[in-house]
Amino acid sequence: MKKQRIYSKNNISWALITLLTYLLVPSVLFAGGRISPSLVSRQWVEKNWRTIKIIDLRDQDYAEGHIPGALQMKSSTEVYAQGTDYGLPPNLSETKRVIKKMGLEPEDHIVLYGGSTNMRHAIRTYWALKYWNFPKVSIMNGGFALWQRENRPVIYDTTIASQEID
Repeated sequence: MKKQRIYSKNNISWALITLLTYLLVPSVLFAGGRISPSLVSRQWVEKNWRTIKIIDLRDQDYAEGHIPGALQMKSSTEVYAQGTDYGLPPNLSETKRVIKKMGLEPEDHIVLYGGSTNMRHAIRTYWALKYWNFPKVSIMNGGFALWQRENRPVIYDTTIASQEID
């Protein structure tokens, strides 16, 4: 009986192709004929802030400064379902309420950022928006901490973000 090698060249090739597919395909999304990268630079956000929807995911500090045009979405109450220990996404009606409050449309290119280089909330929100059929979502690399460190524009207006729609 001939022993079959598990790590044959053919198996390794297919494993490598599969791995690259899972890593590369989600990083570039084709939505409406436009390429929407999953990760965008701070330079790109500064250049395009008037044509994209920017979402600040910090629970606090929004009033102390944020990227021009950014709206606040509180990750602790608007991204995670309340009353669960598992951090599940909110139900559809709660998601629709938050999306309506933010003025988001599925055709918008949405860019998310948090306070630091820890992108946990941004990644979670990214996948929640994808789950709710928003095809053009990106995360700003480096978060607000690097944005400030690079002396990029910061504003303090909170009137738009404080809109409440029930």
